[in-house]
Amino acid sequence: MDIQYFFNIIKKRKWLIIFPMFITAFATFYFVDRQPEMYDAKASIPTGIVEFTGINVNENSPFIQKMQVEISFANLISFITTNKTTRFLSYELLIHDILADSTSNDPPFKTINTKKLGYSQSDLEALARVLQGRIDTLNSALDEEADRIYRKVAKAYGYDVDFLKKEKFYVKRDGETDALEIKYVDKNPTACSFSVNQFCKILKPYHQLAQSKGDLETYYEYDKLAKSRGKKLRSLEKELENYKSGKGILNISVQSEETLDQIGKLEGELEEANRKVNANRTIIKNLGSYLNDNDRYKLEKKSGNILSSKAIVNLDARIKRLNDEYISSGQQDKSLKSQIELTKVARDQQIKRIAKSESKDDPGTMDQDDEFLSKRVTAESELTLAQETIKSINNELNKLKGKKNAYINAEAYTKGLDDQIEIARKEYKSTLDRVNESKFKTISSSFKLEPLDWADRPEEPIPNHKYLLAGFAGLVTGSLTTVLLLLLALFDLSLNTPNQFSKFTKLHLLGSLNKVKDNNLDLKKLFASFSTNTNLETFKESLRKLRYVFEESNASAFLITSTKEGEGKTFLILTLAYALTLKNKKILLIDTNFKNNTLTRMSNKQIQENLLHTRLIGENNLAGKFEAKKIKNMFNLENVDIIGNRGTNHSPSEFFTGRDFQNFISDLKNNYDYIFLEGPSLNKYSDTRELVRFVDKIVSVFSAESEIKDADKESIDYLLNTNDKYFGSILNKIDLKNMN
Repeated sequence: MDIQYFFNIIKKRKWLIIFPMFITAFATFYFVDRQPEMYDAKASIPTGIVEFTGINVNENSPFIQKMQVEISFANLISFITTNKTTRFLSYELLIHDILADSTSNDPPFKTINTKKLGYSQSDLEALARVLQGRIDTLNSALDEEADRIYRKVAKAYGYDVDFLKKEKFYVKRDGETDALEIKYVDKNPTACSFSVNQFCKILKPYHQLAQSKGDLETYYEYDKLAKSRGKKLRSLEKELENYKSGKGILNISVQSEETLDQIGKLEGELEEANRKVNANRTIIKNLGSYLNDNDRYKLEKKSGNILSSKAIVNLDARIKRLNDEYISSGQQDKSLKSQIELTKVARDQQIKRIAKSESKDDPGTMDQDDEFLSKRVTAESELTLAQETIKSINNELNKLKGKKNAYINAEAYTKGLDDQIEIARKEYKSTLDRVNESKFKTISSSFKLEPLDWADRPEEPIPNHKYLLAGFAGLVTGSLTTVLLLLLALFDLSLNTPNQFSKFTKLHLLGSLNKVKDNNLDLKKLFASFSTNTNLETFKESLRKLRYVFEESNASAFLITSTKEGEGKTFLILTLAYALTLKNKKILLIDTNFKNNTLTRMSNKQIQENLLHTRLIGENNLAGKFEAKKIKNMFNLENVDIIGNRGTNHSPSEFFTGRDFQNFISDLKNNYDYIFLEGPSLNKYSDTRELVRFVDKIVSVFSAESEIKDADKESIDYLLNTNDKYFGSILNKIDLKNMN
């Protein structure tokens, strides 16, 4: 849409905007100014929600913290504004006004006609005592009869809960602080501070009672659950302790690892003992291979004597005992190992001593000296010791392997118990945390909802901002009116500007004529001098532009038509004809609008003596419908002839049957510079379509005051499809402000 067009609408319709703005602003100011002055009193109450009794800022993400704080405030505000809680405020106000003496320094905030209520003053005082009892016991519930009376009286005073919460009593969070703001609004400033302070006095103990009750119930539930889970944990720990004690288990993993190490060492010792057995057998065999049977017998006998000697038997027994202890101790006792080695040295020395003695008793035996004998005895002793060691190691290995299997089974069992204990321990700890938390809440609840600042009696009323509201109301009205005008302009289908015309019709625009009052329009005077009237001067110049367009067309016969009646065809033809006569052009106007012959009616009734017209009309057998006329109106056109019509219900093709209208037009062209035919509306009649073949060009006239309808669209499509016959369109009756 053309922006300038919109501004023109605003400028033209400015009073449609200004008057509603002024009326709305004045009405707003008047009604706001007449409202009674209102006062408010406020109290700020810290809640402790984000203090040490509330959210721990170190445990949660900022988002979770904010959400928890908001939920906590919402819950607290919901608790305060419930009907049960708000009733205490209603009770306080009723008690005050019922018991207050109007003659004292503390008069009632409101007075009512008790007779209309149907209750006496004594009845109301009895109600006040009941309500005071409810306040003292911090229980707002009333029995059915008392509640019925209370509701009726509270509504009469304007102290019923619904009205208080809607118009008087407000609770909200004080910005982003940890405090709540409690506010009361009333016409009486004393009532404001009284209401807030009295409610705050009741709120603290009432909230403490409600909160403590809930917290104690929670505490008892968690305490009971904690005891149950603690008992379960201790039972599992006792079961594990008994099992380990019964199995001799201190640390299964360590003990199992130690057992495996012992098994590994014993298996090494077993391998070493087997090597000693083989080695000593080899030594004994080799020592005997050098002897004959007699010597071998003697050697074995001497060896047996030495091995069976008390000293050697005792030493071998000591070595075996120390060795068994060393093996059973897991080869960890170094002192036992040292004692074994020392005992072996003592045994070897004793064997050598006894062998030397045995050799002296039986001298001269070949190769049976004391050294040979001691080697044989030592080898046999070592063989016996190695064999005993193997037995001891095998016995110990069997024990250790049994212990290892026992550890495996015990580890599986204790692992299950350990898992159960860990789960039970976590559950118990979590429950203890809940117990401590709920216990702390019951202790700390008494520190909440204590006002920092009690409400003071307000000195100044609440600003009513009447000037601001009036200005805002006027601005809103003006904006809405402007938007409405814009919407009307957006949905306006009228052809009030050339741009609108091009947008809706897609037709070629020859020119535009602004709207002028044709009453007393003197064309001669207008074209003879410069007019101070901008509208007339613009009209004159626009008409000259149109004249130039027609002169440049190289056509002489034009059919002037429109889509509907009242578009200004006749006015255009007359004014354009006059503009052409100023250049000494001879003009003929033919009224072919048989259905609405306005051009004919504007002419003299008496037929002028025009021999040419009379002859041509007669020659072409047109006398029945056409006649020569002369314009008689205020234009007083000179050098302009007119052929009027007598009107008919027939269409041109029907009327011209048997008549040569084409020849009639051709003869007239030889005598006139321009011939203008006026045709009827395209929407309603077919006449224009039937007259097109008799002219050089067709021109359509549109009024800027009309809108494009569906019927117009069909006629416009016809004009667009006439090809070279269609010359263009003229937009008539434009508001001067809308001309580009």
